[in-house]
Amino acid sequence: MRIASLVLLLALIGPAAAKTYKVDPQTSQIAFAVTHMVGTVEGSFKEFQGEVSYDPARPEASSVAMTVAASSIDTLNGTRDKRLKARSFLNTDKFTTLSFVSRKVSVLDPAHLSVEGDMTIHGVTRPMTVAVALSLSGDEATFTTDFVVLRKDYDLVWNRTLDSGGTMMGEEVKVHMLVHAR
Repeated sequence: MRIASLVLLLALIGPAAAKTYKVDPQTSQIAFAVTHMVGTVEGSFKEFQGEVSYDPARPEASSVAMTVAASSIDTLNGTRDKRLKARSFLNTDKFTTLSFVSRKVSVLDPAHLSVEGDMTIHGVTRPMTVAVALSLSGDEATFTTDFVVLRKDYDLVWNRTLDSGGTMMGEEVKVHMLVHAR
């Protein structure tokens, strides 16, 4: 009788509903690092927004959409930032945003997801899959991911050959995202 009561109670309550979380840009960060000559340049994007719909009962029905203001790039060097925003690189006057929109979410384990989607940078859209760690606490969620963007995949081909050999800028851009959402 107890099992039947529990089943009835669960049927009346229904499955846990998907919750839509809005990204909090004040407590979130989108950071990147790229090889520059013999060192590494680190930077971040300061302006972004996003929405994550997560259903703990059906994680595969979840979705994510993020939009980043390209002109909010910040490497703590105004001269370099101006060059990165220029037409020869990000061309932020023409390509004002970078974005990611999911197409499929797969569960890797209870705290990790694989998110497949479309990344758009510099007006070029390519498929990308990222592993995401998640932590849920009441009405808040934290999503963390690290992935690599290949510049040439997005027509970001500016570079210079160094006299000593090699190139001025690395091909791989390492991205770290820590997203708090409510």
